[in-house]
Amino acid sequence: MKVFKVTATMDFGFHIFIRAKDADEAMEKAGEIDGMGDWWVKSDDGHDWTLEQAWEASKDEYEEEDVFVEDEDPDEQLGKKIYSGQFFKKEENNE
Repeated sequence: MKVFKVTATMDFGFHIFIRAKDADEAMEKAGEIDGMGDWWVKSDDGHDWTLEQAWEASKDEYEEEDVFVEDEDPDEQLGKKIYSGQFFKKEENNE
């Protein structure tokens, strides 16, 4: 079978407390504040998982142990990568 690279995104929630006369003004003020500044607080560990696209991967893009094995538990696969140190050594090419 062919190997495909599938990309996905996940949103992370943040919140901020702002004094304003109404919700519209609060939204306007929030839009003017740097999203990664000191006032914004991360409020969750991710949500809205979205699959983006898939394309056939070339052999030089992956190692065989990086390919999902359908009959194996995904958590077990990740555990093997973390235990072996492979997960932390992997460099991602985002071209």
